[in-house]
Amino acid sequence: MIKPSTYVGPDGIPNVLLKNCATALSLPLSHIYDTSFKDSILPCCWKTANVLPIFKKGCTKNPTNYRPISLTTTCCRAMERIINNDILNFLLVNYLITRHQHGFVRKRSTCTNLWSVYMTGLSLYSHAGKPMLFILTLKRRLILFAMQNC
Repeated sequence: MIKPSTYVGPDGIPNVLLKNCATALSLPLSHIYDTSFKDSILPCCWKTANVLPIFKKGCTKNPTNYRPISLTTTCCRAMERIINNDILNFLLVNYLITRHQHGFVRKRSTCTNLWSVYMTGLSLYSHAGKPMLFILTLKRRLILFAMQNC
């Protein structure tokens, strides 16, 4: 669930400590999480984050070429993962997310989405027997797929 990196959040608890002591810490953390949900209050130290600039591309001297990431506490991230997994499972089990959704779903990505579009095109081509042209834009690049005599 949590990658055992050497990162230490604002609370001073490293990821590796939570990972290695998961069995011993699971009951106290579950009590904190449960109380937090019941009272609708997040522990104050979990509301702080270390914001770091991550370079995207271009000139390193231009501040607009950086994107900020917030490094929150390890315990808070673990709670976020639990909430995210529960919400996603609920949406999938109750068919509230279409099977065509590729973002934010495990084992699906832009690559699986592109593959799905490509296979749909092949299927349509094999049924219609006519050449087709797909135009997709990915990250500001134009990609053309021409299918002839596949």
